Amino acid sequence: MMRLQIISIQTFIATLLATSLMTIFSYVVSAIRKKKFREPELLNDLIRRLNQKEPGFLIPIAGWVIHYFVGLFFIIAYNLYWRATDTDPTINNCIVLGALSGLIGIFGWQLAFGIHPNPPSVDFKEFYIQLFFAHVIFGAGAFLSFF
Repeated sequence: MMRLQIISIQTFIATLLATSLMTIFSYVVSAIRKKKFREPELLNDLIRRLNQKEPGFLIPIAGWVIHYFVGLFFIIAYNLYWRATDTDPTINNCIVLGALSGLIGIFGWQLAFGIHPNPPSVDFKEFYIQLFFAHVIFGAGAFLSFF
């Protein structure tokens, strides 16, 4: 059993790799489908729409920071799971954790769009389908970083 630290350099490497792979997938699907599936840009759009008077200089990076922070949260949760179950990261448990993260992500985006006073127009069905698979890729990226 590999002894994983909850917060370590490896945690940050896993966050960067998994979140980046997921984001690349979302950008590719967005380009192919010609739809708005780019999570960091959607986060920026949600923030921008809250304060229409003055956009502020941090908004262009805010979505990216939030996106990677959520990725860090998921990697920490994976580490806690592996520690609690005394298991190592495997491709199978990483894909399952990615799928579970996808369901959590879908719920989070539904909540964000639902409570936002002026949400952007998004093809929700397609967005949530690609989001689920993006998180499966996130899980695979987590495995690659611990391999």
